[in-house]
Amino acid sequence: MSQEGKGATIIIPVNTQSDKVVVELTGQMVKSMEAKEALLQIKTEKVTYTLPAAQINMDAESQQMGTQAALQDIKVHITIATPTADTVKQVRDTAKQHGYQIVAQPVEFKITASSGSKTVDASKFNGYVERTIEIPDGTGQDHDRHCPQC
Repeated sequence: MSQEGKGATIIIPVNTQSDKVVVELTGQMVKSMEAKEALLQIKTEKVTYTLPAAQINMDAESQQMGTQAALQDIKVHITIATPTADTVKQVRDTAKQHGYQIVAQPVEFKITASSGSKTVDASKFNGYVERTIEIPDGTGQDHDRHCPQC
């Protein structure tokens, strides 16, 4: 197998102000990226999600669905969204309980694979997956340095 093109980063920029971003790929696209050891990177205005395509593991997802669907017929949805109000409240309550401060809006990352009426969660990984969230101005060290009351 040729080593040419291995390890490329495929960037999908998303320029929308929506609370929910869904990127749809086919199983065949993901499998091709996996074979090339590619990194998939989804970039929104405030969040970047970078994962090796191999972490999605299309063979395992296809087997888990228990169907004979061709990879081309499997839809892979990568979702970056603001969680439900209940989840946000839970995060805030937990942070308050432990004396933590929330400095950025919580974000939910989810990957599903589906074929026909069957959908499986593909968000469990065996390796590192990078999630970067922009911290608003005026928080963290910047806040401590410039706040005379602190």
